[in-house]
Amino acid sequence: LYHHKLSKDDYKYDSLSIDTGNQDYIDTYWIVYEADNLASGEREKYDDNTDPDILLPLSSIFQNVSLNGNRKPEERSDPWVYKIQPFGNDLIFPVRLSEYSDNRKEHYQDLLKAFEEELKSFTDKELRNPDILLNILHKFTLLVPSYTYYSLESKLPTDISLFHHLKTTAAIASAMFLWHMEKYGKLDESEILNREKEKYLLVGGDISGIQSFIYSIKSFKALKNLRGRSFYLQLLVRHVVNRILDELKLFRVSVIYEGGGGFAMLLPNTETVINKLDNISNGINKWLFDQFEATLSFNIGYLPFSGNDFKNISQLFTQLFDEVIFEKKLTKFKDVVSLKNFEPEPYNDVCALCNNPNPDKKLKGDDEHRPVCKHCKVFVDVIGTLLPTANYVVIDPSENAQFYIQETGYKIINELEATDKPSYYHIIALDSNSPDFLKFQSLQVSRFPAEGEKEFKNLVDKAIGGKYLGTLRMDVDNLGRVFSGGLKNMSFGRLSTLSELMGNFFSSGIDLIVDGKIKHPETVLDAIKNEPKNVVVVYAGGDDLFITGAWDDVVILSFKIYNTFRKYTCYNPDLTISGGVVLTPYDYPIYRIASVAGQAENSAKEITDDDGNRTKDRLALLYSPPGLYAQNPELIKKFQCLRWGEWEDLMKKVLLPIYNLYTEENISRSFLMGIYELAKDNLFQRYQDEQDGVMTKPRLAYRFARFLNKESSEKLVDIYDMFLDKDLALSQVLENLRKTWKVFEVLLYLTKQKGGENVTK
Repeated sequence: LYHHKLSKDDYKYDSLSIDTGNQDYIDTYWIVYEADNLASGEREKYDDNTDPDILLPLSSIFQNVSLNGNRKPEERSDPWVYKIQPFGNDLIFPVRLSEYSDNRKEHYQDLLKAFEEELKSFTDKELRNPDILLNILHKFTLLVPSYTYYSLESKLPTDISLFHHLKTTAAIASAMFLWHMEKYGKLDESEILNREKEKYLLVGGDISGIQSFIYSIKSFKALKNLRGRSFYLQLLVRHVVNRILDELKLFRVSVIYEGGGGFAMLLPNTETVINKLDNISNGINKWLFDQFEATLSFNIGYLPFSGNDFKNISQLFTQLFDEVIFEKKLTKFKDVVSLKNFEPEPYNDVCALCNNPNPDKKLKGDDEHRPVCKHCKVFVDVIGTLLPTANYVVIDPSENAQFYIQETGYKIINELEATDKPSYYHIIALDSNSPDFLKFQSLQVSRFPAEGEKEFKNLVDKAIGGKYLGTLRMDVDNLGRVFSGGLKNMSFGRLSTLSELMGNFFSSGIDLIVDGKIKHPETVLDAIKNEPKNVVVVYAGGDDLFITGAWDDVVILSFKIYNTFRKYTCYNPDLTISGGVVLTPYDYPIYRIASVAGQAENSAKEITDDDGNRTKDRLALLYSPPGLYAQNPELIKKFQCLRWGEWEDLMKKVLLPIYNLYTEENISRSFLMGIYELAKDNLFQRYQDEQDGVMTKPRLAYRFARFLNKESSEKLVDIYDMFLDKDLALSQVLENLRKTWKVFEVLLYLTKQKGGENVTK
């Protein structure tokens, strides 16, 4: 309580001022006082002569992101806020403050009552565990503001939650205390308030080799293998974070963020800490090299900083990850590699799943008894099989463990057994709906579908039309810029808030969207299939995702995810997402699928405007690389990568009317193929004579006249106007035709009959 230095006439003096507390703990109060001030560095000025609005809700941090300083003040006149409630497994969407004027008092009262009831379910011993207490505070204070004044500058409520302020304060206080005790063996007020000395250590970790590790596998048992490998990397990050906390005897308040293949921590800048970090780094990298050779490495770096540097958090993170850890990546195996590692080893066979030499295991249920390596055995038969329905990961050092990371054993189970130690430090809970979720560590894992074995062939058989596999890769645009300069007064609390809420969309929200448990904004394609569930979420976390399944479900899901993300992030024009969808045969090599989907995603981000600026906020739809001999590769790429809004408009005006006519048997598939071929011929310039462009409009008119009757033509008036309006210039006709190229390709796949001609012959 006593963490402020107040005058005696302040109404908070008796409960908060340092000099009113037990003076035996005065130095501890000064630690908390200084930590609280450093943690509050992001706070904007407010009028402290006015009374606080004690019912003020938490403002959404997403609305405050501005990459070019182009946000207008009037856009914030009615801010986005979160309703006051416990934080659970569902996505929490912001609402306008004007829509949340009533019931705030009741919501605060309900929250307090629920908090008090929750505390009764814990023993005194459990409540004395800082990590369990942190879990409880996370649930009940994540959507509560850290203070209840309006900012004088932005006129907004704070976007820092009480939880992240408390957590950051505790992390700073912990680091400060340990630094002083190792440096001086005691606490001293003047030294505590000294902000010149580098008392703190910003620590970061990042896995190298993720793409190669996950996707360099064969199609046999690919879905289980992909899921197993993705989760293994998440667990690897948790393993390293736990190892650091355990070695330093610290708690999870010191973890700024964890996810997306990496982590960041706030630690004391002491010789003890640095030595242990170096030992942990060397140990994990030696083990990874022994197990996976040069495929994976864990790059751990650190950067000392002072109390004054809390004003420059963005610069600290940029320096740590772009310089210190980047340098580590360039020399990642220097301490573990010797020449003998490169001596050739004889082998008789290779793993049926990943091509590793000398496999000595078999998969369960494989009648052909194909040999697999020990790692693929774990990824498929253990993690890939058990994870979808599991509730816990038990840290088990005994021989009962199913697999190991270094000497630490792990097993994935549904129910805790009597032999499992039911403690925070031995259990990782996967199901946030379980009653004991707050008593353990937690790990948000995307696990859709939760039941049933779905392999590629099973998925594509449920597609409408062509039986193809669709794969979607998406990630947030400009996220590096968002974290480095998108928010004013970036602080650890603000960074943690942004990181957690962004990560929550992917780690928890994607499964909910796919499973139809979120009432997301409607999309045009809902009319074709409202519940596109014939997919597998291979990975979703950090700021990106990888989904594969029936091609039509994947296309529809891409729009559902995009529209939900826009709502989740307050429709902020500086927070967008780009992605790519590719179609392949179901037995296409997975590494090629991942590679082409990655190219599609990158292409969507590379399209530029007339000034040469990358516009992003696009979807590469049914993307196919232009090829070496394409006459206009950039033009071909451009018309596969339209803005999301452009695609939706074309789906509404072109795809749905034509698809409805086709299902009513009022339109020929030859009409679709004819328009598609015209668009493709024009883009790929198959005919080089000057008359080709001039003849496009007559050719379109011919196809409309030949294949459409009067009734059909009347229902396609929007399409007719796009191509044949007499007032349209030829350049606009060609532009419209090129834009519909991929829309007609979607139509051809939707209407493809079994055994019919290839769509993109």
